[in-house]
Amino acid sequence: MAISTTTASLLDEGMRLHQAGHFGDAEVAYLHLLKADPNHAQALNLLGVLYLTGERPKDAVKWLARRLKRAPEDDLARLNLGKALLASGDAFKAAQTLRPLCDASPQHVDAVICLARAEQKRGRMADAEMLLKELAELVPDNPEVLLELANHHIATGEPVSAEKLFRHIVGLEPEDINNRCNLAATLQSMHRTDEAAEILNQALALDPEDYRTRFLLAMNTGMKGDFASAATEMAALVDERPDNLATHVHFAEILSLDSRSEEAGAHLASLIDSGVDDPDIWHMYGVICLQLGLTSKAISAHRRSLRLNPESGTGWRHLAALKTFTDRDPDLTRMLEISKRRTLGSDSQMHIDFAIAKAFDDLRRPARAFSHLAAANKANRATFSFDIAAHENFIDDLIAATGTPLPLPENTAPGPVFIVGMPRSGTTLAEQILASHPKVAAGGELMNLRNAVAEIVPDYPESITTDQASRIARAYTERTRRYYDGADWLTDKLPENALRCGVIAQAFPNARIIHCSRDPLDIGLSCYQRLFTGLQPFAYDLEELGRYLVAHNRLMTHWRKVLPGRIIDFDYQSVIDDQEGETRRLLTFVGLDWHDGCLDFHKTSRPVRTASATQVRQPLYRSSLQRWKLYETQLEPMIAILRAAGQLDE
Repeated sequence: MAISTTTASLLDEGMRLHQAGHFGDAEVAYLHLLKADPNHAQALNLLGVLYLTGERPKDAVKWLARRLKRAPEDDLARLNLGKALLASGDAFKAAQTLRPLCDASPQHVDAVICLARAEQKRGRMADAEMLLKELAELVPDNPEVLLELANHHIATGEPVSAEKLFRHIVGLEPEDINNRCNLAATLQSMHRTDEAAEILNQALALDPEDYRTRFLLAMNTGMKGDFASAATEMAALVDERPDNLATHVHFAEILSLDSRSEEAGAHLASLIDSGVDDPDIWHMYGVICLQLGLTSKAISAHRRSLRLNPESGTGWRHLAALKTFTDRDPDLTRMLEISKRRTLGSDSQMHIDFAIAKAFDDLRRPARAFSHLAAANKANRATFSFDIAAHENFIDDLIAATGTPLPLPENTAPGPVFIVGMPRSGTTLAEQILASHPKVAAGGELMNLRNAVAEIVPDYPESITTDQASRIARAYTERTRRYYDGADWLTDKLPENALRCGVIAQAFPNARIIHCSRDPLDIGLSCYQRLFTGLQPFAYDLEELGRYLVAHNRLMTHWRKVLPGRIIDFDYQSVIDDQEGETRRLLTFVGLDWHDGCLDFHKTSRPVRTASATQVRQPLYRSSLQRWKLYETQLEPMIAILRAAGQLDE
């Protein structure tokens, strides 16, 4: 490139090249100009902006700082220097630089937003929120400001506040598809999938080809339990934009939920083999490897993900679940350092609190563990709505609507095997034992019955007619046929199907129902220590957890009365005490002959997608019994509720 000699022509040439996207040539022109005139205001600013947009923030800081030193009154240089400092990771200096501009011009949208982001990075969330709220008052109905405030509420775990703002933004700019997508994503984060789908369909009407809208709709489909359709939708999006790594991550996740973990693992491995080195890809690969029983690979994948993104709370939580912490464990030291800085968003902080609680639990330091556990559960509980009283009323209605006993059918031919119970009660263990039999296929946590009931009996738990029961059976059978893979029996271990035992008995005369039980306090503690993949809204508050346990046990007492002989109780401690005897009893109930492999269930190779994926690949152990006693004081709110209901053995 021929270089002009005058500063004016160099500036014109640099700006022309800059605007045309020829950034390398523009850089050369600006540098030549600054060699001739080291303090040229426009050139310093433009070169700084060029480096900033070119993801070279430290180079941008050098030139913009030079300009601001000579001209502290240059607001544009001050704004761009603040942005460059923030992008380079120096949130403190960014805030220092921007504060004078924001004090002098409190309505300066770009400056105040950048200062708020700097305060967020410093962990000063309240200061950031105050800045944004004051700006919103000074420039009312400014979509950019409202969007920033809404995103701040998302970061601080206040989705309801974010929802209100997103709805207001949609009203201001109804033709902007991104606004509707932001609202829908927020609704989906609160598991309000039907409302989200309505918003997304509005966005789709504006532009049927919009990628983000279709991506969120695919996610919505998966959240509703139709994993096969969601996988098909996501596969099309992957083909359309193969460079969009987020789509690959969610495609693999949905494949795993659709009982296609091997396919999900192969998909991610092919990306990694091609040179993709992305923290989210590695993280999901670790999740899938664990499902497939490849624990060493899972640990390596999570460690690689954390090297690329050291402050990933999700990454630390998954790694913590795969190891046993020891004194002076460097991983715990690192997590505590990250947490102490308080620079994480509320979601990531919640994940890392769960991880730290796991570490202190391993070290048998219950007070330290529970302080982080309580913080994590409180943060997660604030992100969704749940009415435990409404659930208790639902149980009352369900019991009232299903009071007529159903006799045990004479036909004992194979049928689906429903494994129900509270989460963490041993449902995965029961399925693993049965799946070790050559005549049984493991379906995992299938949503098919829940979806069929919701579609055919929308006013459930009203009484179900014979026709409705037949339709439910046909819909369920059609959706689960592919899981049998030549087996005679199929297990379906969605714990919440305890709510549908009456439906199961009506729709599937040959079905077996296995209810898994365990010390309710061990169940409660284990639930409270987990961040579940699916929504278990009762699990994050001790009083709600206690009330849910009481309601569950009351419902199961009812089912045993009206479904005599249809349900077997599979008690965790009984299995520990007499593994062979309880295994024989289980197989006999299902109608299976004895198979030695059922005793060596931990050697069975199959994908496991639940929180018990690690445990069921080990022989039985007694250390999980009565673990609640370590936390007896902290669990008192739950204990008191169970005691008052007469559901504790004194």
